[in-house]
Amino acid sequence: MALDNSRPSDNVWILRMLVGNGWLVAFVAFVIFAAVYAPQVWFIFFFVELQRDLNATAVETGWLGSIMWSTTMLLSPISAILEMHLGIKAVASLGIIISSLSYLMSSLAKVAPVLYLTFGLANGFGNCLVLHSTLRMFYNLYSGSTCQRIIALTMIGPYAGAAIGNGLVQSLLVTQGWRVTMRYIAAMIVTMLPLTLIFYDRETKTPVQKSTMDKKPNLESNETISDEKPPENGHNNPAFVMEEGNHGPGDECEKPERNKKTLYEISRRILSQPRVSEKLKTFVKLLDTWCISVAYFFMFFALSIYQMNFVSFFESLHTLTLNDIWLLTTTANISDVLSRIFLCVIGGNIGCRPIYVMLGSALLMAAVSTMFSFVTTIGPLLVLSCVMGFCRSMTVVLSWHTAVNLLGSQYADYVVTLVMYCQGCGYTTGSLPAGAIYDATGSYSLAFILAAVSYTVSGSILILLAVRSSRKVKKRKVSCQKQKQPRVSLVSYNIDIT
Repeated sequence: MALDNSRPSDNVWILRMLVGNGWLVAFVAFVIFAAVYAPQVWFIFFFVELQRDLNATAVETGWLGSIMWSTTMLLSPISAILEMHLGIKAVASLGIIISSLSYLMSSLAKVAPVLYLTFGLANGFGNCLVLHSTLRMFYNLYSGSTCQRIIALTMIGPYAGAAIGNGLVQSLLVTQGWRVTMRYIAAMIVTMLPLTLIFYDRETKTPVQKSTMDKKPNLESNETISDEKPPENGHNNPAFVMEEGNHGPGDECEKPERNKKTLYEISRRILSQPRVSEKLKTFVKLLDTWCISVAYFFMFFALSIYQMNFVSFFESLHTLTLNDIWLLTTTANISDVLSRIFLCVIGGNIGCRPIYVMLGSALLMAAVSTMFSFVTTIGPLLVLSCVMGFCRSMTVVLSWHTAVNLLGSQYADYVVTLVMYCQGCGYTTGSLPAGAIYDATGSYSLAFILAAVSYTVSGSILILLAVRSSRKVKKRKVSCQKQKQPRVSLVSYNIDIT
């Protein structure tokens, strides 16, 4: 599969994909994500069945989802190291095998601590391998808005698969039990193995980056353009470590033995580059970096309640039937899918800065969470579920784009890991207070009030970031206007033509 370094325009990106086989790889990744990650969305159904069968508390059951979601995000450096030695195809295939085996082993577990290792840690690690290798493959094949659109298209898969399979999974849990259902899921995931073996790239290549001298400054972001040369490995982040060699058109002929270096030598060379370490120190010292971290932590802390305790909340109302619960969860997933399709089509060109969309989503979710604490009838719950699905997609999909827009694209690699770690930390701790509140009171009302407070705190920090960013953008525009003004010479010359 050839490396595509072109930058197709917004109007012809689909046509450019159809010319080659990029559309086929994108569709394959969509199918794989639908099979591998839809079961993570279905955890809201498993939550209730596991709690009943294992006689566990809501806190103990919530830990399963917390470990599964957090390890999917936090173990990306391990996936990067494996990709450097084994290649993208092998790592993606290994992730599918681990994920399938995790469900098979989970179906044999008798106690919750065993499920922490199989359903939580092993399943999260397998999903991490598939996610990281797929994203890295697309970053190698495409760039710019085309890459963003393809990734957004791939991310539709989990919730599209969840929306299609909600009724079937619900029926299997009622008739066959959660153990048999997990075995069916294991069989479904392992059928994705031939797709990665056939269509995924074997090697990890470094895309040729455009020189910063040819790059036009973006006045709507905090990006800075300098004469600094890009790092040799393309990405600065250790989570995206590229292979040694194949850095340019003639490097493969100059030193072919460089690929034989040990991992210690490669890591030592990367860590010894002063340019990377200084940039990382600058990134960590930025006030916006810490503000984004805190805002995202509270945002995903609150979102974890909807990711893990949603069905348990509906069943705690005692006024909804199984068909009502299916309708509510399917509505939320369809709303999420349609929102992601919208973001895929527009390619991030929302019409306003992404920080405002994230801010609006956070404040809207604060209001929705407050209403969830006292609404009990199917009609209002249906509307709230639809709004929740829309805000969830905006929050997840735009989280990276918003952080890059605020901090500048020169820190894009660091932003990827920052956002993933904020998501992982939020998912790890978010469902525990909700489960503890339900165990103590038998209701999720206070848990949704806590979620509303978390979203409000996140929204307040995003307001601060929006104000700071607007001031920086205004100063940048004024500076650019001054540079464009013609200079008037104060020196007059007397020319004597006689």
